Amino acid sequence: MTDHAHELRRYARKIAHPAGDVPAVMLAAADEIERLQAKAEAAEKERAVDEQRIADLMEELNRVGHENDALRAKIKAMEKQEPVAWCATDETGTVVEALGMNQSRRFDTPLGFLPRAKGEEK
Repeated sequence: MTDHAHELRRYARKIAHPAGDVPAVMLAAADEIERLQAKAEAAEKERAVDEQRIADLMEELNRVGHENDALRAKIKAMEKQEPVAWCATDETGTVVEALGMNQSRRFDTPLGFLPRAKGEEK
């Protein structure tokens, strides 16, 4: 487009001075062409930056998705384990006694080698 602006300016200089507003209109058109070209180039650069941001976000999303899959697999493995002992807990979930030594407590919380998923009942 800059070539068009240069051509307009060149022709505007060739036109005789008493031609009225024609050279001024041609120069204004050349300026507008260059302004629009600069605006289009800026939009293209912004688009390229946005595309890179999208690519970076997609990469992060894929990484988080794979991490999520790994954590789900770990949770499934934890849920399949058999308890090695049972314990009694208070109302806050704090272990107050393990291995069932005191018969007056209800031993209803399983203990495993790996922590169990919250809310799991076995």
